[in-house]
Amino acid sequence: MKSKIYQILLASSCCLLPLPGHAQKQINKASFWKSSYFNIDWQANGLIGSDFVDKISGWGAHFEMGHYQTANFAIGGFISYHTNNEYLPYQTFIWENSALSTEQQHSLFQIPFGISARYRLSGQYAIPYIGAKIGAQYTQSEDYIHRTCVYQNNWGFYISPEIGVEIYPFAQKRFGLHLACYYSFATNEHGVLWYHNKHTQNYGFRTGITF
Repeated sequence: MKSKIYQILLASSCCLLPLPGHAQKQINKASFWKSSYFNIDWQANGLIGSDFVDKISGWGAHFEMGHYQTANFAIGGFISYHTNNEYLPYQTFIWENSALSTEQQHSLFQIPFGISARYRLSGQYAIPYIGAKIGAQYTQSEDYIHRTCVYQNNWGFYISPEIGVEIYPFAQKRFGLHLACYYSFATNEHGVLWYHNKHTQNYGFRTGITF
């Protein structure tokens, strides 16, 4: 799975590269890096309308790179991952006309990746933007009962709008703070046993560095 993700991200990155002539190679290379951005973020994520996991979690990270095609509009690629966990104390569950008394540990693991786009607004030290991401998502649901793990994994379509801001406290403007809030929707089902959620919806925020 990891090798496929790396191949997709590499292909996406190559699509962003310009096709300069030989005489303009050094000039265009400098211009490309000046108009590019990189975000490395810690991520907090919560699920909406889930009966499997409803606790917000900080076990996540987000990586994104892009290039401004114009002064304000950029396209790029992204990948993130997140794990949400929830412990259910010992209780009795009714499933398929049977009673099961046990404790449970639920885990939901998500890896979305794909193409990103953003439009930044005017600003000098704080530059707000609106953005959107679209791509694929891998999801794995795990339910630990005693020493047994029951799990389900699947792939789905992913889309996510977000708003954010990049803050540059230094005059160089190549290193700063990145903040963002997002909502995401994926067609992935999640949950096992008597838990079933047709889609996967998330909300959350990211904070990290940009350069």
